[in-house]
Amino acid sequence: MASDMSMVISRAKLLVTIARDRNTLVGFISPISESKQLIANKILQHLHTVSTAKMQKLTLLSHKESVVMRIITVVTLVFLPATFVSVSFMPESH
Repeated sequence: MASDMSMVISRAKLLVTIARDRNTLVGFISPISESKQLIANKILQHLHTVSTAKMQKLTLLSHKESVVMRIITVVTLVFLPATFVSVSFMPESH
């Protein structure tokens, strides 16, 4: 019980330290000049554009795969029962 309480206290102290470090970091980063912010925004915009293009390509590939899977399903539905029937009526040979 006492060890649990000491563990909770040490976790709380660690959380306070992490929060203080993050506040210091945010205070350090905020005075970025407008030109640097503009450059960062353009870079992020470019990354989003590239990401969107990749997602569109992935969507098209997924659609093509879906069509192929439908074809495979139809072929299986046609040939699998016929295969089962032909195997079940095949004469046994010893």
